[in-house]
Amino acid sequence: MGRRPCLNNILNIVRPILSEKCCVIVEGKNDAKALVKLGIPESRIFQSAQISYDKLEPLIANFDVYIPMFDADRTGVHRLEKFLHYFSGMAIKIDMSYSEKLRSEGVVYIEGINRLIKI
Repeated sequence: MGRRPCLNNILNIVRPILSEKCCVIVEGKNDAKALVKLGIPESRIFQSAQISYDKLEPLIANFDVYIPMFDADRTGVHRLEKFLHYFSGMAIKIDMSYSEKLRSEGVVYIEGINRLIKI
């Protein structure tokens, strides 16, 4: 995780999200803002704290794949575990590959992507 993230590599990682019927789950507002700057529509980004059972049914109806993008720090890992536990009993597809690719690119904090973008 010591390498400096490259914006072009990050764009290549997240670009397929645009063509999938999926939503992205993040920890907070700043994470969501960073992903919007990468071109992911705000309507497909949800904060994990805002997802509850009453809001879950519309999500399940509208998306085929759920992509959690949590920070790679202790808090993010803990929240990811809670998220996975929360969704474990449901028949939904969770795609962890995007988070894993971002981590391999050196992204520890999703909101940190903002520093790479000069928009």
